Amino acid sequence: MKVEPAVAVVGHVAVPGDKSISHRAVLLGALGEGATHVQGFGRSADTIATVAVMRALGVEIEELADDELRVHGVGLRGLRAPDGPVDCANAGTLIRLLAGIAVGQHGRFELTGDDSLRTRPMERIAEPLRRMGASVETVDGHAPIVIEGTDALQGIDYALPVASAQVKSAVLLAGLNANRETTVVEPKPTRDHTELMLEAAGVKVLPREKGTNKTSDWKAVLTKLKGRRPDAVFYGGMDATGGPLLKQARELAIKAVFLFGDGACTDKMKELAGDAADGLLCSQAGIPPQAADKKFLDAYKKKFNVDPILYSPFTYDSTRLLIEAMKKANSPDPTKYLPELQKIEYTGASGKIAFDEKGDRKDAEMTIFTMKEGKLAPIAVIKGGQTIAFEDFVKTSEPAPASAPAEPAKAAEAPKADAAKK
Repeated sequence: MKVEPAVAVVGHVAVPGDKSISHRAVLLGALGEGATHVQGFGRSADTIATVAVMRALGVEIEELADDELRVHGVGLRGLRAPDGPVDCANAGTLIRLLAGIAVGQHGRFELTGDDSLRTRPMERIAEPLRRMGASVETVDGHAPIVIEGTDALQGIDYALPVASAQVKSAVLLAGLNANRETTVVEPKPTRDHTELMLEAAGVKVLPREKGTNKTSDWKAVLTKLKGRRPDAVFYGGMDATGGPLLKQARELAIKAVFLFGDGACTDKMKELAGDAADGLLCSQAGIPPQAADKKFLDAYKKKFNVDPILYSPFTYDSTRLLIEAMKKANSPDPTKYLPELQKIEYTGASGKIAFDEKGDRKDAEMTIFTMKEGKLAPIAVIKGGQTIAFEDFVKTSEPAPASAPAEPAKAAEAPKADAAKK
């Protein structure tokens, strides 16, 4: 046979429906309110098994054409418990996803299938479902799977041991009937049909990705994020991994604002991310050193001939507070001096310090920084539920009577306990 090149190819090609999406369309349509119109249904032995099972559980499904269905939803907890075993035939996707749905229903469900299906591992879905409070029994880790539905499922944070779209989907579907949010962390991205279809059905799905403390190549995660067109991306790791993440994000033309916690709120981000670091936002607990009491700053510079480093005002104040609490308790035993510490009110290098009934600092600050020309610069302080421009915060901050670290006993006013005032 000889094939000559063609000038043009003209015509219509009908692409068969995707099996994974077809399973999910029927299952999610069954859990919805009202009718779901499914077009491009990929008809196969496995997907027909899904249709048959949903009908057996009380869901009306109309077959409008060979590749077109109308699924009449019964609601999140509306499936009817069967009189006998539920035959999933040879459909692994069906039995695993249905397990995640069944744990939140009323009644008893026994999920089984043909000889081949009963040899496949099922503990990978049973284990996280049990963590959610579900009653799930397998036969040596295989089907049949016996489930007692419950209305007391607990949302969980679950890290998949291995990447699996089916296990992820089972946990997410169980999470629809849980009492709080459910988070699934993947070791690497898997197909996201379930998440996309849940979002289309009105479920709030927040994407979260993660790496390890050794991750240097973020391209796969970032490519997935880029497709979602985020306005902002928050990364909770350290600068050693956050820097490469930010650099690679800009190389992929991701224009989102990148936000970091204190682990990546360092000048080292410039070294690791290069020019991509400019414009990042990050946060640190408390006020920056340059916002501390001027007397403390001058005394520190005079004593050590350098500007104060991060958290030095807090270290100074905390040391004085601990000393005072130990004096009042006449003991270095934490069980004795901590109650005294909680009573103390003190104005020091970092401002006014007082503690609530839980021992947390009252009205504590949080500072927001940006990277500008390779240097971190404070731009705002969050205090008392309000965000204050850094320049305004500095102007309105009252001077504190803190003094040189070298002579704490002579310089600062001693902390005072509430009991001493009365």
